[in-house]
Amino acid sequence: MFNYEVLSNNEFNKTINNYISEKEQDFWDIVKDYKLENYSFNVNYDKYNYKNIETVHFIIYQYVGGAHDERFDEIFYYDKQNKKQLMISDLLIINDSFYEKLSLLAREKLTSQKDLLFQGDMLEDGLKGVASNYKYLIFTDEGLKIVFPPYQIGPWSSGEIDVIIPYHSISEYLKFIY
Repeated sequence: MFNYEVLSNNEFNKTINNYISEKEQDFWDIVKDYKLENYSFNVNYDKYNYKNIETVHFIIYQYVGGAHDERFDEIFYYDKQNKKQLMISDLLIINDSFYEKLSLLAREKLTSQKDLLFQGDMLEDGLKGVASNYKYLIFTDEGLKIVFPPYQIGPWSSGEIDVIIPYHSISEYLKFIY
């Protein structure tokens, strides 16, 4: 059983532990229902601090058969100053133009990379300016980090692809002073 207790705020820890427990229970249900003999469940996380915002990015890998693990990402935000969990809408002005702006900026960064090994529909679809493509946003000292999990804009073999957008490029959408 995974237990996340990095923050002094018990409610935030409880929210995270509930999320992990639900994913773990879903995993064990699959193992039991299909009588699997070869399986695994792993939880990893990275913690980022920017000013009073703590971002925790969880990645759960589960293997229940197939070519490779399944990956599940989830991000939680915490206001260290006010000791409360935040939603992304507490930090950013979220609307269609915000997603279009992220799409444009991410596309510029990625297409300028000479070693980009993938193109076409996967890249185009994964960068469209829609909410589902920009679910994993992390606040860092360098800027807003956009996480693209495997298969969103490239093949599994390319792994997670990240893009950092400087805060000054999206200042009109920030609900805080960067």
